[in-house]
Amino acid sequence: MIEDGFKEGEYFTTITWGEDLVGLDNQVTKTYRFDTQDKLEAFLWGVNAGVGWMEYHVKEVSGE
Repeated sequence: MIEDGFKEGEYFTTITWGEDLVGLDNQVTKTYRFDTQDKLEAFLWGVNAGVGWMEYHVKEVSGE
């Protein structure tokens, strides 16, 4: 599925930050776009490395 505003060949992920916080008011959902698969994977690696600092939930990743 390609989200609105994204072109074929672009890579993106949508993440909800603050998944384990009490109350939905503290959650933020943001979509990040990248021009290569490698950059997307590096970003997701960094997000995963940060677990413990801020919980998150990956809602969608292009190409999967």
